[in-house]
Amino acid sequence: MFEIGSSLRDTRVRQGLEIASVEATTKIRGKYLRALEDERFDLLPGEAYVKGFLRTYADWLGLDGQLYVDEYNARFALSAEPVESSRPRRKGGSARLESNAVLVALAGIVAVTVLVIAAWQLGTSGSEEPGSGPAGSSAVNETGTVELPPATTSATSAATDAGPLAQLTIIAARGRSVIEVRRGTQTGELLFEGTMYRDESEVFSGKRLWVRATKAQNLDFALDGEPVGDLTLSGSVLLRVTGDGVVSVGAP
Repeated sequence: MFEIGSSLRDTRVRQGLEIASVEATTKIRGKYLRALEDERFDLLPGEAYVKGFLRTYADWLGLDGQLYVDEYNARFALSAEPVESSRPRRKGGSARLESNAVLVALAGIVAVTVLVIAAWQLGTSGSEEPGSGPAGSSAVNETGTVELPPATTSATSAATDAGPLAQLTIIAARGRSVIEVRRGTQTGELLFEGTMYRDESEVFSGKRLWVRATKAQNLDFALDGEPVGDLTLSGSVLLRVTGDGVVSVGAP
């Protein structure tokens, strides 16, 4: 047994973090973060949100979110129903590590691409005048630097990139549900596919998200740290999520 609130607060303070910076990154409202640290769980919208936000906050601090949810269940949970076995959780702080790794990988890809283009242009410069070639192709100018063609953006990508970034928390509050989450379009980047079990939660971010879910009546949602309370869902659903809200667009 350990103190949930003081453990979270001490870990945050040791890392030199203010509530405001945690709120900005996790998208959990500061008032809810303080309630978790003070163990004032009654100030949160409901038990499902306590567990979802508790797991997210603990994982973000690099702690074991499942351990904190288990401790909450043992000491505070009102529900008497047994919790189904959960699949293995991601290690705490993995979201930040994965984000950094993606940025490093993208930077490496860009650097390699530029080097390959430069090498190819230098190799063919003897047979072509600088700047010659089809319109829109890359060329080597008089200073020897590579000029890349203007980037083009399709109407579809422009539409999906518009608007503010949304952070969606999905909570399996009342039982299991099979979830598929994609970013951008309905057939875009796959972020998650699998079964979420009771009391599990997952967090996703993007300017436009698409969620397919079965047994949607088992799920609760929070958008940018605030519960989405105006959804009445049942059965299989398809949801569109933006910074403006969560909208049901019918069955998948």
